[in-house]
Amino acid sequence: MTHLDQSISTIITPNGIRRKKHSLRHELISKLSYLESVMFITLADLKSRIFGKSLGVVWLLVEPAISASLYYLLTAVIFNAAGNKHHFLFILISVIFWRWFSKTIDSSPNALISFASILKQTNFPVQVGFFSFVITETCLFLINFTVLVFFLTLNGFSPNLAYFQLPLLIITQLLLTYSLALYCAIVGTFFKDLGSFLYALTTVWWYLSPGIYPVSKIPYNFRWLFELNPFAHFLPGYRSILLDGEFVSLTPFLIISLGAIGLAALGTRLLSIARYRFFSFL
Repeated sequence: MTHLDQSISTIITPNGIRRKKHSLRHELISKLSYLESVMFITLADLKSRIFGKSLGVVWLLVEPAISASLYYLLTAVIFNAAGNKHHFLFILISVIFWRWFSKTIDSSPNALISFASILKQTNFPVQVGFFSFVITETCLFLINFTVLVFFLTLNGFSPNLAYFQLPLLIITQLLLTYSLALYCAIVGTFFKDLGSFLYALTTVWWYLSPGIYPVSKIPYNFRWLFELNPFAHFLPGYRSILLDGEFVSLTPFLIISLGAIGLAALGTRLLSIARYRFFSFL
């Protein structure tokens, strides 16, 4: 197979667009090329969002603390409903992990639109653009998470054996975030007002999640319904590990992972189909 043949990935026929099958070697080279593109786009985006602004990384670190302080003021000071003496840390942990999810979902309708000019003029893999978007948000979260661990250590909550469970919880949340953001990105390309709706939805979702209150505040009769919310498991799980040093049951997270993988596989297929219908909407 010649180099020219290897570069052809699609064939246009009267019956539609067909993808040409390639050798395993070509597929591996293609995947490595995609990975290189993801890294390049991610680094460029991080540089723009952090170092391209006057406050830069300072605002990235201060913003979650400001949000946590407002929630602390609302719950502990105004309503006198603090769960324990470490209520601020309780809220701060929830805010950092939640904001990773909510900011990714809220921004996802524009994830593909931002690559409009490239998608219109080239055969640039749309999956690369979306994956770069998710990785960028994840990198920003990891910066906040690193500072959170440092802050917890200063307050006497040193890393413990339960930290070994953290990667599984974080990967599970990443899978869930990726799968939901993927659908929002596809739909958002066709419906420009989706972003405003998602912002309202994630705001309501936050208050229906145990971010500023413990699960024990939920009436027992409604607990089964409340636990259908993935963040009814994520947020208490993170706090149990980081604050209490306790291992958590992994069963809910394995179930969430399987569901997210199924959604992601279907969404990836849908993205490939919709890719050639984007042009008149981008």
